[in-house]
Amino acid sequence: ELDVAGFSLPGLPWVIVGHNQRIAWGFTNSNADVQDLFIERFDPENPSLYMTPTGWQAVQRRLEHINIRGGEVEDLMVLETRHGPIVHDDGPTKLALQWTALDATQLAFTFLPLNQAQNWDEFRQALQDFSGPSQNVVYADADGNIGYHVFGRVPLRRNGRGQVPIPGDSLQFDWVGAIPFEELPHAFNPPSGTLATANNRSVPDNYPYYFTDQWIKDYVTWTLKL
Repeated sequence: ELDVAGFSLPGLPWVIVGHNQRIAWGFTNSNADVQDLFIERFDPENPSLYMTPTGWQAVQRRLEHINIRGGEVEDLMVLETRHGPIVHDDGPTKLALQWTALDATQLAFTFLPLNQAQNWDEFRQALQDFSGPSQNVVYADADGNIGYHVFGRVPLRRNGRGQVPIPGDSLQFDWVGAIPFEELPHAFNPPSGTLATANNRSVPDNYPYYFTDQWIKDYVTWTLKL
């Protein structure tokens, strides 16, 4: 019952970018800001404790085994706080990375319903349940409709934009959800009759949510050397 062609990745049994008998779609990067670094304050007397809004809490430890080609297995002890793993350790200053890709509860791959979609509504429903990475998608169907939608989980921050490491011992800068799917940038059959995306800015100045400030420039120069 599945008749679809296009591009996939090793390990995935579905088509990521392509077409079936009714619809076609393609992706570009949305450049959504989905990572923040949190400064975690550890107890100098007991380095297994770090400060949280409810007091000192034990850091989680996870031993990972790294297989090295031609060498022995190297063990890596990962420290993990409520925000994510410690990725920088400078004595008393430790930085934890919060990233949508590290949230196992958000790992939803909806490529099967995407491959089966027959119209714009079914296509949007498949995208709605996809957690990430956030992408732009352009759409066209056999009835002559065209559409555009950003999809994937884009965090809502209580305060700030996370451009620099922020304190993690309070709730002040915590994530408080994600931008609702219906309010992500989208369009369907615009009056211009055209839709295009090339990693460029996709939200207006008055967009009510912080999306990113790292847009690709309006022009990109490619040099091909033969």
